[in-house]
Formats: sequence, C-alpha cells, structure tokens
Amino acid sequence: MADFERSGVLGRSVVAVNICLENDLAGRLVYWNIQPDTESKSRLGLTVTGSPYPLAALDGHEAKLLDVNAGDIYVFNGAHVHAVEPNADPTHTPRTTLAAMVGFIDDHTVVTWS
Repeated sequence: MADFERSGVLGRSVVAVNICLENDLAGRLVYWNIQPDTESKSRLGLTVTGSPYPLAALDGHEAKLLDVNAGDIYVFNGAHVHAVEPNADPTHTPRTTLAAMVGFIDDHTVVTWS
C-alpha cells in the first residue's frame, strides 16, 4: 500500500462494504471480536497479507456468524478478523459478492478500494 492513496488510512478505521449478489446456501460470514495489532500480525506472518488467520489463534474470541443472502448489504469494521465459511459443495453452490473497503485518509477525504 505504500505507493497508493489508500495508505493514508493507516491508523484510521476502515469499513468493509459487501453486497451479496448470489449465494445458494453457501458459507456464512464469521466476524470475530478482535482487532489484531501489528505485533500479532507479524508473529503470524500476516503483516503484508492480513490473512488467513489460523483458527487456533482465534480460539477464545467471541465470534458472530451471519447468514448472507442474495440482495443483502453488510457493512462492518474491516479491522476485525473476518472470513466466510467455505462452500459445502463449490460445484453446486455459487457465491458472488461485490466487496470494497472505505476509509478516511484525512479529516475530509474518503477513499475506496477493492
């Protein structure tokens, strides 16, 4: 992110915006009540990618599971660890989502990216 405008969001809240276009009984959104710090990301080798978090590292943290259906729009704090359960049968359960991140780079400017 160093050479991109979105690097200005570092240290500020980032909002994840998702629009479910298609979901035929596929995975649910899992949202953990934890915002990893730089040290824990580094320890897990996730400083650059941010994912995937090993499930064992999330044990003991409260998690919410959200059924997502076609037409749903869901918005949440993108700094929290989140994932989507895998499709039980990826050949017969399509899931299509439009996703973007939104954040302020200063007190007056909002940027988006996907």
